[in-house]
Order: sequence, then structure tokens, then C-alpha cells
Amino acid sequence: MSGSAPPALEDSLRRRPAAVAGPSTSPLACRAVPCYILAMKHISVADVIALPVAERLRLVEAIWDSIAEVPEQLELSPAQAQELDRRLAAFEKDPTQGSPWQEVRARLERTG
Repeated sequence: MSGSAPPALEDSLRRRPAAVAGPSTSPLACRAVPCYILAMKHISVADVIALPVAERLRLVEAIWDSIAEVPEQLELSPAQAQELDRRLAAFEKDPTQGSPWQEVRARLERTG
């Protein structure tokens, strides 16, 4: 790969489903590594918004994956910490009330 994007970000981009990571017709995206990752300093928000939805989704997912790799750098507000504690307590009380991520994602994909 190019070495310009963090390795985990490049790995994340390579793992995208074909429906999201299909060939690009945008001048801002390449086939092996998206050009927008290589040229982030040269594009504006308007350029990103002009990308096809699938490419914007791919970019958002890549950004999200790169953030998820460094959770220690995220600061939670007291309200966020309280909500997470509440949700964890609810899960520990009755784990059957939740749904595995695969099921949630499948439901979301079916409902569009």
C-alpha cells in the first residue's frame, strides 16, 4: 500500500464489502487505496459531499474504524459515562434483552 494512511485504516478500507468498495468513478478515489485518503489535505468538505454515497460511507467507516483503534483518546462526558454504566448494568441484569451486532446490522440492511 501507499504508506500514507495508517496501516489499520488501509486494512479497514481493504475489508469493505464489494457493494461499498466497488470501483470508483470519482476522480477522488483510486482502486487500490482511495485517493481521498492519500490527498486529504487537498480536498474540501464540498469535495467529500460530492462523492457518491457508497464512497462517502466507505470513508466514514474508515474514519470510524481508525477512531475505534484509540478509544483511550476519547473523552466521555459525565452524561455519556452514566449512560454507558446504565446500559452495562441493564445488560448484566438480563443479557437476553439485547441483540448481537450481526443481527442488528442485518435488520438495518433489510430495512434500508
